[in-house]
Amino acid sequence: MSGIERMSPVGTDPVGAGTGVAFFTRGADRRSTIAAWKPPRELILVSKQGGVTATYTYRCAPTPEGGTIATSSNSSATAHA
Repeated sequence: MSGIERMSPVGTDPVGAGTGVAFFTRGADRRSTIAAWKPPRELILVSKQGGVTATYTYRCAPTPEGGTIATSSNSSATAHA
């Protein structure tokens, strides 16, 4: 997800799989759900809007300079007759 201005977990429970995430991007508030949480190495978020489901994977790795984040995404759409 690019262009995110702010992001935070929803609720006060410990963060983990199933936690809702609220974020602001492209001028609108949006929601996602944590599908997998393996700190500090991996975070997978699933977002649904209309008939489109998007999965975003973030993988972190330490480097001598500090660290890297590799991202990938997959989307699927549901057609309505």
